[in-house]
Amino acid sequence: MSQSIDWAYWLKLPEIRVFEALALLHNTEPESEPPNLEDYSPEYRKTLRLLLACLSDRLVFTPGTLNIGDPALHGVKLAEVGRWALMNGYKVPKGFPHLEAATSKPTIDWHFWKAMQTVKLWQACALIAGLDPDKLKHHPQAWMAGPGSGPVFESSSFSSPDNKARFEKALRLAENAVSYMDGPIYPKGTPHRGNNKEKDVLLSEVAAYFRSLDWVDIPAVLLSIAVPPAPAKQQENTAEKVPATVAALPKQRAQEARILELIKAQGYEPLTLAQRAPGKPGPKAEIRTLALNELAMFTSKTFDTAWQRLRDTDAIAGAE
Repeated sequence: MSQSIDWAYWLKLPEIRVFEALALLHNTEPESEPPNLEDYSPEYRKTLRLLLACLSDRLVFTPGTLNIGDPALHGVKLAEVGRWALMNGYKVPKGFPHLEAATSKPTIDWHFWKAMQTVKLWQACALIAGLDPDKLKHHPQAWMAGPGSGPVFESSSFSSPDNKARFEKALRLAENAVSYMDGPIYPKGTPHRGNNKEKDVLLSEVAAYFRSLDWVDIPAVLLSIAVPPAPAKQQENTAEKVPATVAALPKQRAQEARILELIKAQGYEPLTLAQRAPGKPGPKAEIRTLALNELAMFTSKTFDTAWQRLRDTDAIAGAE
């Protein structure tokens, strides 16, 4: 008869042994000594082998007590084992500690990435998926895929299989949207036939592309800079012409993108709109005046509605 787990005891320990962590992962109270592996299933032995192989990954595990004689006696932190298990698709039983902390998204230095003149396409797609490109760990055997195959990342770089799949889907979509002639994502620098994943692009163009697809959960910072690329030849705006930079987008997305264009063209930062000076119109009134000259794009009502959508999604912030 299986023994219930004494979580109150295990949670007090700053470090436990690998075989104990695996027993808890399988929702079983650990024995006092390591088990005889021959008595356990092939699946258990595979899990043990994978865990031992990953203990050196400092993105997941901090250094623990080593046991040269028996790796199953290596020291680990229970919360880190929980994080590792989730990242590798294992089910974690109720009672494992600090699961929320283990699966929380890492902080992204948005100030740094917004300041970059260009980024690699794969870096832009990582940001679209809410991942920090600097935290993605390149697979040491990626070279075996052959030259020009692009970067390959270790599974431990992702908080879950769904997280990894979301990044890979974003990258596949963006690769198909890269074109020196037709866009909508235009590579920068000297044209070459290298892998699209490694091409230099504007983060704003990538963000605008995914916004046009109604991609779910684009980070607010990226929405604020989601400006489609300018056309090869600028045309004068008239009351009957929609600017070419936004004509291809769905109407509501196009209105939002155009407002962001006008905000930036007037020297404002969308996330920190300036306070209105006494006796002068505020940023919203100034942008409204410009927008209402584009009769094919805006009415007074549709401008206000689009402005509010941008506020509701945190694409613009600050004074009115």
